[in-house]
Amino acid sequence: MEKNSKEVSMVNWWVLILIILAVLVLLMILLLCTRIYISISYTHEKDNDLLTIQLQFWRFIRIHRQMSFDDVKEQPASFQKRNQDEEENGEQSKVFHRFQKVKNRFESIKQAFPIAKEFVQKIRISEFYWSTHIGIENDAAITGVISGLLWSVKGSLAGLMYQHMNVLAPPQINIQPNFQRDLINTHLQCMLSFRIGQAMYAILQIARNQNQNEQMKE
Repeated sequence: MEKNSKEVSMVNWWVLILIILAVLVLLMILLLCTRIYISISYTHEKDNDLLTIQLQFWRFIRIHRQMSFDDVKEQPASFQKRNQDEEENGEQSKVFHRFQKVKNRFESIKQAFPIAKEFVQKIRISEFYWSTHIGIENDAAITGVISGLLWSVKGSLAGLMYQHMNVLAPPQINIQPNFQRDLINTHLQCMLSFRIGQAMYAILQIARNQNQNEQMKE
C-alpha cells in the first residue's frame, strides 16, 4: 500500500510539473504573439521640448514615460569640454579610440539594416500627425523657403512610411507659416504597433549577425 501511495504521489507531482510547463509554454506563445502599442508625442514650443512615450499591451498594462530635453541640450557642451581636457592632457589616442568605436557602430548598423528593414515592414502605423508653425519676423521670403523645405521633408517621410510600413490611416501633415513674428512650434503624434515576437526575432537576428562578423574579424 505504501509503495502504491508513493507511486501515485510521484505521478501527481509529474502531472503538476507538466501542467506548469504547459502553462509557461502557453504564456510564452501568448507573449510572443502579443501586439504592443507605442504612442509617441513630441512637442517643441518656446524653446521647451517634451517627449512622451506610452507602451500598452493586453489592454490593461500601460507603461508611461515623460522626459524633457533640457539635460540633453547641456550634454554637447560637457562633451566638448571633456574632449578639450583630453587634448590638453595629451590623450588624443583616447579620442581616436572613441571615434573608432563610433565608426564600428555605424558599420554594425549598416550591416543590420536589411534585417531591420524586414522588421520595419511589419510595423503598423495607425496614427501620424505632425503640425508645425514657423515664422521669421519681417522676412516673408525666408519663411516661405523654410516652409517649402519642411513640406518636402514631411512629404518624403510620408512616402517612406507608405513604402516601408503598414500605414492604416493617412498621415496628417500641416505647416502653418507665420509672417508676423519669430516662431518655431511643432507637435508630433504617432501611434505604432508590432508583435513582441517579431521584435525579438529581429533583435536575435541582428545579434547573431554581429557575432558572426566579430568571429570573422578574429
